[in-house]
Amino acid sequence: MSPKSGDGGGKSHQVVSHFGHTQNPALTLEMAKGTLSAIWEGRLSARHAFLLGDIRYSGNRELAASLADLFPAEH
Repeated sequence: MSPKSGDGGGKSHQVVSHFGHTQNPALTLEMAKGTLSAIWEGRLSARHAFLLGDIRYSGNRELAASLADLFPAEH
């Protein structure tokens, strides 16, 4: 995710949806492909993955916590 200026002068974020890098990311996540698959499939919540240390992040802590809550486990 990268910060971008909003129309009203406020800040918002844009998602970079391709592999690679963006300049000055607000948040960088690192995880194994298996962890990502388990989260997408609903077998593992992102919050638990953070707590277990399976996801490492750098950048905005509040943004990381907010994203973790968007991906709960289904089982």
